[in-house]
Amino acid sequence: MLVLSASKPLRILPRKICRMKSLTLFPFVALVVACTGAGIAPDTNAPVSPEAPSAFEHQAIPGIAIEGEPVTAASMTEYADEYDVPAASMAVFKDGVMVHQEFKGDGVGPDSVFQAASFAKAISSATIATLAMQEGISLDEDVSKYITSFDLTSLEGYEAPVTLRQLLSHTSGADVEGFQGYPQSEDLPTNLEVILGSEKSNTKRVAFSIPVGKWHYSGGGYQIAQAFAEDVSGLPFGHLAQDLVLGPVGMTRSRMIQSFDVAAEPSITPVTGIEHAGPVEGGWHNYPEVATTGLWTTAEDYGTFLVAIMDAANGQTDTGIHPDVAKEMLTIAGNPTPVRGYGLGLGILPGEDGSVQSPKWPVPRGGKQSRVWRNAGL
Repeated sequence: MLVLSASKPLRILPRKICRMKSLTLFPFVALVVACTGAGIAPDTNAPVSPEAPSAFEHQAIPGIAIEGEPVTAASMTEYADEYDVPAASMAVFKDGVMVHQEFKGDGVGPDSVFQAASFAKAISSATIATLAMQEGISLDEDVSKYITSFDLTSLEGYEAPVTLRQLLSHTSGADVEGFQGYPQSEDLPTNLEVILGSEKSNTKRVAFSIPVGKWHYSGGGYQIAQAFAEDVSGLPFGHLAQDLVLGPVGMTRSRMIQSFDVAAEPSITPVTGIEHAGPVEGGWHNYPEVATTGLWTTAEDYGTFLVAIMDAANGQTDTGIHPDVAKEMLTIAGNPTPVRGYGLGLGILPGEDGSVQSPKWPVPRGGKQSRVWRNAGL
């Protein structure tokens, strides 16, 4: 579990597609192995420090409250016990600095990495947007000429242009929402086999079956973007993410990988997953869909990344993320609902005055709340 607190608001001007006048971001983020929704009730009078974390730890409240019924607060550990969460980690950041960590589970500690599912999309968006900036490629030009490993125009329903902004904001029209992964005993398809369909892949061939511009969650779109990045750079996507984001930001324990190799990573320990039927075979599933869901990370590392995005968007130049990339990520390009927007890898919930009250999935609630993500069956 990860909780992030930032006292400095983030304000940037949106593109014309965005109806908001400005963006203000106060993210609190949560990441666990298997849990349910919860929030953080603010206590502005209580200090937050490594010695006194109870101001946050003991202020967790349910994500939904029924009028007239009492709301019972509980600590992270109490919630974990109530919902049978075997492992979790929490990091609290204040003014961009981590001030507290907490762990749940046998052997879980600072070097324990969690398979972070769609939290990977924000890392992937930062990676791809950085690559495009370095190569002088616009986020709004057609990418088919840059993808050399397969013919993008051969996908059913293709209509030019298909842009990086569309692919990373779920507005390209590409389908295949998500991926369930593969048991460690199975051979993995390549990314191209996932996109084009094959006997090895457990999802259908990607097609442009959704109206262009309509927000529709699209893991398939992210895999097309991964193909773009690998073709342009000549590097595997995980290596590219390491060079352009994970390394520069300082996410020393995080990896973007298909399969976790315990022998090759002696300094970090993977946390095993559970399904409704019990522990996942082998401890976790493998994912050739690295851009969509290939991230292994810690609470501290992911909090560090979000702080970097906020600081970079405010113009800071030493975060590991270019300010222009951060601003593009936080520019609304699609609208999942009439009240919720989506940038590049990040969802945004704007307030009536045009400020962002909270970022939405895959980055959980902002303001003075957090959401605990269910992360089972990995």
